[in-house]
Amino acid sequence: MSSILITIFIVAVQNYLSTRRYWALGGIIPILYFMFAIWFKVYKAPTFRTSLLIILGVTLLWIWENGRKQYKKKINKEIDKMKSKDI
Repeated sequence: MSSILITIFIVAVQNYLSTRRYWALGGIIPILYFMFAIWFKVYKAPTFRTSLLIILGVTLLWIWENGRKQYKKKINKEIDKMKSKDI
């Protein structure tokens, strides 16, 4: 149960950071995750399936990319509103 709550929390934080003005904020969790995954694979569980670690990392990167798209869409919408008011 606690692992599900931790996962939901991490995904929520990743989504929040990805939609902020500064694009690098969304990269914090994926970078930390990949560092942890490498450490885990090398030192703790060399026989653990690498594919699962990669899938989770790619999912975090996908959330980051979608957050950037949402942010750009929001900014473009605001710019369009400002342009329409100027005319």
